[in-house]
Amino acid sequence: METIHMRRYLLCTLAAYTLLSLGCSTATKPAKKARPVAAAPAPAKPKAETVKTAPLYQPPAQTPATAQLAARLHAVEDLLQQGRAADAKTLADSLNPVDLDDAQKDLLNLYHAQILLSSGEAELALKSLGKITPRLLAPEDKSKYWQAQSFALSLTGNALNSVRARIELDNWLKLPKDRQDNYAAIIEALQLLPGLPQAAQADAQLAGWQSLALLLKSPAADPAAGQAALQQWQDSHPGHPGNGYLQTLKSQPALGAIALLLPGSGVFAQAGEAIKAGFMAAYHSQTGSKPALQFYDTHQTGALELYQQAVAAGAKLVIGPLE
Repeated sequence: METIHMRRYLLCTLAAYTLLSLGCSTATKPAKKARPVAAAPAPAKPKAETVKTAPLYQPPAQTPATAQLAARLHAVEDLLQQGRAADAKTLADSLNPVDLDDAQKDLLNLYHAQILLSSGEAELALKSLGKITPRLLAPEDKSKYWQAQSFALSLTGNALNSVRARIELDNWLKLPKDRQDNYAAIIEALQLLPGLPQAAQADAQLAGWQSLALLLKSPAADPAAGQAALQQWQDSHPGHPGNGYLQTLKSQPALGAIALLLPGSGVFAQAGEAIKAGFMAAYHSQTGSKPALQFYDTHQTGALELYQQAVAAGAKLVIGPLE
């Protein structure tokens, strides 16, 4: 019995020791501090959308159809410059004015007028020119307009208005040679007129051209007197374009004049005027130095007497008479 009690004692002692040793060796660890939870980032503010500011004015883009019309108009002009009036007419007729803006319509009418003039249809050319607003044309087109206008008026026998058109043309010519040729055409056209109407005399530039044309048409028998008359004209018309024309004449070698013996009045006056207009049109188409022209009215004086007068005045070629 004693042995059993001893065993129980030892077991109890061992158990107690075990519990004590476990209690001493297992120290209570301090609780870990909880890590602070990071705050969730605030949602980013949406970026302000960049708004592109449109320019104050945006020219309309040229559509393919508009570009094609402009190219075809330019092609008409190129054909005219190449002397291919028939091809230019075919292309111009294919353009519908309804599809064109105002500036393009003016150009098309100008090209139609040039085409008509190439075949001598002056009346129809004037109708086409009448549809144009000249002040809206580009400078280079204004020169073409006034040149066509003066030529058409000359062909229809309207010499005075043809001269007015040439005076306007002078404002748009750039080359000195072109201006001198235009001045010569003004002088020659005015020499066909018996005089200026009363209303036209109020135009100082036109009246100046007329008086100069008369001086050059009927030169004085005495060369010194003729030079004095021209000098007096220059003194009376300072700043007139005719002064430049006279300077050019003085610097050119003299050429033999051409005399035309044609009826300027009477029954055959209309036929005479038609021949004059045709002759002048051909004359103006020539470039370079040209001989002076003298016209003699065969209805007023006999042809033989006029022939002698023309030769005495220095004519190297006499054309006529018609009667």
